[in-house]
Amino acid sequence: MARTASYRLLSSLIILLSASAFCQTSSLSQRQACEKFSSAVVSIDAGGQSRGTGFIVSSDGLIMTVSHVITDVDGSYHRAISVQLSTGENLLATPATSISPESVGKDFALLKVIAKENLPFLVIGSKHDINIGSDATIIGYPFSALTREGKPVETKFCLSASFAAVQVETVPVNGSQIVNGRKVPFNKDIKVDVVYFQGPSVKGLSGSPVISRDNGRVVGILSTKLTGIGPALADLKEETAKGLGGNVYVSGLQPGPVINQIITVLDNQLANGLGSAVGIDDPKEAAESLRRSPR
Repeated sequence: MARTASYRLLSSLIILLSASAFCQTSSLSQRQACEKFSSAVVSIDAGGQSRGTGFIVSSDGLIMTVSHVITDVDGSYHRAISVQLSTGENLLATPATSISPESVGKDFALLKVIAKENLPFLVIGSKHDINIGSDATIIGYPFSALTREGKPVETKFCLSASFAAVQVETVPVNGSQIVNGRKVPFNKDIKVDVVYFQGPSVKGLSGSPVISRDNGRVVGILSTKLTGIGPALADLKEETAKGLGGNVYVSGLQPGPVINQIITVLDNQLANGLGSAVGIDDPKEAAESLRRSPR
């Protein structure tokens, strides 16, 4: 099942690579990139439990995002996934691929929506389209950011970044997938192309396209903010975010939330403006895998 899901994704990417919409042969300015690509970027609400960003990759409604936005704590897809288009229209989305070690390790997912008309979409590139030090455009919804009135930002942002490095990493993956109607556990090491960049990376932007301004192609899917703190502090930050110490007061303060805020500020300062994205696989390798796949 994992291989089938992976091959479906590869098939979709091969088709997209031959498309001409939004294809670019010369460098774009940040302003041009924002104007050209923004309409293909959507917001995602997964069961009211998680929010993030996605981007349309085919005119008939395939949408790419990261898997951690649309899966729950058990690693299953949320039952209700809603997508809001740039027009303001809200559509129900269904997963277009099954959960697999590759989709979990590489943190990607494909959704499908049914639209009344052809949709604007972005063209997929690869890590080979990345020139270290060149400019990138990131378009998404920074839902964790607050307005001047202290309310969550609902507006789509178009942000500038620059490529810092590309590295292959091995990610140990534990989870489960449905095979022949049964949930089967998996434990596997997955090789992941990781794109590091200097630029914004906050909650809500997860799933945003990282677009090379050299050619206008998506070369990565924004997945994480680099952390500046060690594992022990990261664990404490996660625990205090869940409300640890929330019912205890010391001199009128709740230690849990206070500790969480201090660690968060420290984390942001130590890894200020650095993030990572899941790199897109080499199209040639994807095409070869597709040719080897069973039909």
